[in-house]
Amino acid sequence: MRVNPYMSGVLTGGLAQAEDTYHFVNRRMSAKEYIAQTCANVTGAAGFVAGMEYGAMVGSMVLPGVGTFIGSLLGGLFAFRLAHRLGYYAGSYVVCLPKALPAAI
Repeated sequence: MRVNPYMSGVLTGGLAQAEDTYHFVNRRMSAKEYIAQTCANVTGAAGFVAGMEYGAMVGSMVLPGVGTFIGSLLGGLFAFRLAHRLGYYAGSYVVCLPKALPAAI
């Protein structure tokens, strides 16, 4: 069975964006926060795809078969969280959202 990481990334980012759009339309999120979250969703989806690819590769080297599945799952989740956070910081910096800017990454 072949898992398509690109479609998984599109679904992951799309679902996160749909949730943020819902909050923005219902005025639970400001326009600046929406822009920062959109940047985070795009980078998170790209990170998820890359993490799945590299996680599957490492997992296959360690334990072929089961390791491929576990590696792609763990790699995708780790990379999504990291890329999502970095994308949020970048988007916050662009729209000058001061509460989100970290002292140091």
